[in-house]
Amino acid sequence: MIIQIVEKEAGIKFSVKLFVSCVDLCLFGEKISPIEVDAVLLSHPDVAQAVAFGVPDAKYGEEINCAIIPREGSNIDEEEVLRFSKKNLASFKVPKKVYITDSFPKTATGKILRRLVAEHYVSQN
Repeated sequence: MIIQIVEKEAGIKFSVKLFVSCVDLCLFGEKISPIEVDAVLLSHPDVAQAVAFGVPDAKYGEEINCAIIPREGSNIDEEEVLRFSKKNLASFKVPKKVYITDSFPKTATGKILRRLVAEHYVSQN
């Protein structure tokens, strides 16, 4: 999606284009922003990093999974992540599977490569 902002200041016209590249997941015909799920997961005190991603599903097209990196010294497990998600997200946004890991692939600027994380876990199943 491209968003164009045009402003006039002191008789000079400025034009700025923003490129937005977050891909929503489609589940049950509902669009789900993985960033929304990420934000809820990151609000858990024992989660240091989190990423939600879509995986193929025969019945619904896609389902949500997530991967987390626990905070140092934390004993968080899949059940706790799911319990927290069910409490803080609509039922259709709750991840179906939780992966616990110690690192994510990232870009040079430190952004998590969501697509590579998804490909890694899909290939394991």
